[in-house]
Amino acid sequence: MEKSYEEIVAENILLIQKIETKDAEISDKTAKITELEAILENKELELNTLKRYLFGSKREKTENNEEIVNGVQCSFFGEPEEKEVKEEMEKQDEEIIVHQKKNAKKKKAGIKKSALKDIETETVEVVIEEEKETCPQCNGHIKKIGKEFVRDEIVYIPAKLKKVNYVRNIYKCEECGSDKSDKETPTFIKPRVPSALLPHTFVSPSLATEVIYQKYYMGVPLYRQEKVWDDRGLVIPRANAANWCIKINEYYLNNIYELMQNKLKESCELLHVDETSMQCNHEPGRSATSKSYMWVMVAGELEKTKGVIFRYASSRAGNEASSFLDGFTGLLVTDGYDAYNNM
Repeated sequence: MEKSYEEIVAENILLIQKIETKDAEISDKTAKITELEAILENKELELNTLKRYLFGSKREKTENNEEIVNGVQCSFFGEPEEKEVKEEMEKQDEEIIVHQKKNAKKKKAGIKKSALKDIETETVEVVIEEEKETCPQCNGHIKKIGKEFVRDEIVYIPAKLKKVNYVRNIYKCEECGSDKSDKETPTFIKPRVPSALLPHTFVSPSLATEVIYQKYYMGVPLYRQEKVWDDRGLVIPRANAANWCIKINEYYLNNIYELMQNKLKESCELLHVDETSMQCNHEPGRSATSKSYMWVMVAGELEKTKGVIFRYASSRAGNEASSFLDGFTGLLVTDGYDAYNNM
């Protein structure tokens, strides 16, 4: 059965509509593909730029003369017109002000002479022996016309130990006990001997200072010091050295410590305080794994009175903070620990 003219026209219109729909879909897909290709290209450029920034030379321009700012390419979507580039660069030249630092002088290697000014100085003059004071060319007499500085060198003089024996003289009055004196018995006079640093020990102030300096400033344990002193010819058991440190603190240093702490709290307007955990071995009534605390107090940077105070405590309870800062009425800089808020 043949189709009528109207049916054929209707089928043609339907086909034209389907073709237009497919063309629109193809156009959309093409645009999407173009967009994805642009995104992919951008990602590849970003990746290459980052690789060049991390592993390549740090240059202002790429090999293709593309401008790079902070490791990122300025334009990913085609090359801009030359006129637009010039206008943009002129605009940047007007807006950006570059402050160039002067080249700092390169520090010379070695030690400055000013750092050696407090060291005892000895001058060694090198002279020609008297029998050789003749010219090696003509054998004529020569005379000194000046001096020439050659070099400096530092000589180390090892420490040495010395035993000091205190012996005092005993004096007797020639008049007392004689027929000429009213005193029947003779009078004996003994001069005063300087007191020992610690009774019944051979430790001197200089020896104690070295032991304390090595332990608390240089961080050399007493068992290592015991070996060092033994190599120098002096036997100092670590138990004796520990007892010296304890007794010297009780007799002499504790009063200085209290004075320093009170001075900081009275004269400073701002203090820094903090506490940190630590372990203390052989503490009576506590195991070696028990947690203890070291509290520290530091004067503010602008304070005239400078100092650092350490205080050991078996806990970080609020009463420890109150006791440590008792008498201080200024500003306190610390962390958010509640113990400081309850003072």
